Amino acid sequence: MVITLVLLLLSQSDSDGVATYRVVKNNQSQLGSYTLTSSLPTGADGTVTDTAQIHYVPYKFEVADIKTVAGKKTKFEIPVKACDANNKLIDLGYKGTPSATFSYVRPITTPIASDLIVQADLDDGKRDAELTFMESGSITVAR
Repeated sequence: MVITLVLLLLSQSDSDGVATYRVVKNNQSQLGSYTLTSSLPTGADGTVTDTAQIHYVPYKFEVADIKTVAGKKTKFEIPVKACDANNKLIDLGYKGTPSATFSYVRPITTPIASDLIVQADLDDGKRDAELTFMESGSITVAR
């Protein structure tokens, strides 16, 4: 499979000789890690080349803080966001079943994956989800 990435020059260079680029992915619905290689001709001496890994995630799941009681289901909404061509945040249709992991803020202890149950089957018209946390404390949830 061939993945096409396009580099756009955002600024020529500043006083430190730094150029800024924006990478545009042609298939923006596909998640993945990509190797980006850039080369700069240095005249008769040759070329300077640098390589970096880019991790592309097309969606952002934006959930407000949730207060819940240990062991009880709590309903909440999951708006799914993305950026348009002008880097403006837009609401986006999404179909899928996101998963979640968590880490403790208080008390500081090792999380047990089965302590957090998130049920969400999202599509363009359905954004409702349920969360059950089996313990007490303050946690941070990540996708």
